[in-house]
Amino acid sequence: MKLRHVYFDYLFDRLLSMNVWRLMGGSLVFFYLNSMFWNVLAQILQSESLFSGTEKLNAGDPYFFVFVAPFLETLVFQYWLLHILLKNFKPGIAVVLSGLLFACMHQYNLYYMMAAFLPGVFFAAIVYAKGFLANNKLFAVLLVYVIHSLNNGFAFILKNL
Repeated sequence: MKLRHVYFDYLFDRLLSMNVWRLMGGSLVFFYLNSMFWNVLAQILQSESLFSGTEKLNAGDPYFFVFVAPFLETLVFQYWLLHILLKNFKPGIAVVLSGLLFACMHQYNLYYMMAAFLPGVFFAAIVYAKGFLANNKLFAVLLVYVIHSLNNGFAFILKNL
């Protein structure tokens, strides 16, 4: 049981010490590879794209998808919900639960939800490490918001090419 928390402590320590630019670049590469993995898996298993069910995002306002939604999701899932979960659970469990609830909100299809899980965990881990541990919550929330907005912006551009 204690061994599991060592992994989370290591992750939180690494995130705390990581340079902001390196963190942003690395997360965008990770999110791209994560979405490609789930997209390929979805196509192999069901002949369906990761983006099946997201057609309404095309018709929607791209500013909402790229700027407003990441801001609201960051506040709700990576700040407010994480803050509540940390009162009742150990940090590693709270971060995973926050990521799970974040993924459940992205219910366009099953593969999209699974693809959203790891970024949700990663966002919560950044807010916990850079915000709660470093006592700089505003910076952590803004950092996650910027990474999330960039990810959504790239996804929107790639989806509409």
